[in-house]
Formats: sequence, structure tokens, C-alpha cells
Amino acid sequence: MITKGEVQINYNSLENNKVSVRIPLFENAGNNVKYIVDCNICYPIGVITYFKKGDIVWIAFENNELNKPVVIGSLLQGNSDLSKDNSSVIINSLTTNNSAVLPSNTSVGGFNLMDIIQQCLNNAEELKNINEQLNNK
Repeated sequence: MITKGEVQINYNSLENNKVSVRIPLFENAGNNVKYIVDCNICYPIGVITYFKKGDIVWIAFENNELNKPVVIGSLLQGNSDLSKDNSSVIINSLTTNNSAVLPSNTSVGGFNLMDIIQQCLNNAEELKNINEQLNNK
């Protein structure tokens, strides 16, 4: 099961990988189910996110056990502007490899990748020709 929750307290540090989250779905579930829980956080490799009180997060449950919640992501809220406030994300390291080679039969969305690349090259060449024609007028 995956559900949404709201961050209540951020215990998060490099040593303590947890946040306290209110899970609205559990508020009326009965006495045996806590609706404010401490959750571990699952990060993409090389990225650490610091959540703030009020952030909306996605929560999954390890082995579908309600007493093992894990924050697996967050929702960008309408009033959030990452271009102004990127202090909540730290990228430790990012490595890219520009020499990756995909097999010629790779498909994307059911289309052959080589056909997509060729069409992009054709479109770029056509745009270049149109631009040259417009500049020569």
C-alpha cells in the first residue's frame, strides 16, 4: 500500500534517517493503528532531501506491515518554487557517462530508438534549411 502523509517533525540528519508523519488515512482506523508515525526515508543514490513541517510525502510500508512505514517521495506543492528554495536537497555526487551505448533494437514507448533519433536529426536539418531560407530573404 502507498498513501500520502504530512510531515510533522523532521528528525532527519545523516545519522537519524527519520521524519514524523501524520497519515490521514489512519486517523479513523481504530485504537490499534497510530496515525502519527516515525518513518524511515528512502533516498535516491547520492541525493539527500530534508523535509519541512507540512511537506506532503508518499509513504509505503515495508513488507506491507503498517508498523514499518517508509517515505519514498514527496509531492511538489503549488506554492513551492524550487528555483528560489533549493536548500532542502543536497546532491552528494552525480556522475554521468556520455559514452553509454544502447542496443540498436532499443525501443521507447513502442518506437525504435534509432528511428526516433533519425527523425530528430531530419527535423533538425529541416529547421536549419528553413532558417537559412528565411535569413536569405
